[in-house]
Amino acid sequence: MEAKKNVFSNYQFNTMRKKTVFDYLTEQCKYLTIKTGGVLRMEVLVMDGCTNGNPKLSAATYILSVKSPQLGNFSKNYLTITETLDLCPFPVDIVINDYCDDDDTINSVSEDKFLETIQEILLRPSIKRSIESLYKQSIENK
Repeated sequence: MEAKKNVFSNYQFNTMRKKTVFDYLTEQCKYLTIKTGGVLRMEVLVMDGCTNGNPKLSAATYILSVKSPQLGNFSKNYLTITETLDLCPFPVDIVINDYCDDDDTINSVSEDKFLETIQEILLRPSIKRSIESLYKQSIENK
């Protein structure tokens, strides 16, 4: 009698879940809402896809934006973060969508430097000024 084949014998199911980029970013969303009294909201849009490299790898892309409900949900994208799912979840690449300066990319950001890097980017003068201006415009159009 032939032994039954288990097609899942090489899988390793682990119940330990690593914190993802999405987890880190969504935790931060509430802080902008609290800081602005709900005038501004941080949103994270998630898309799946693949990298352009060779070989192509599965990837998740997160777009961090700030939205103003009082301005018809006007939204401005500030960061695009790519998480290669084969390396999941870190390191990540961060593209800074700064319309005042040239776009900038920070490659291979580790988990322990992720939030620190995000904070440094959001404190860049042109980005900080843009978010504060959006807040001011939202208050004036209340």
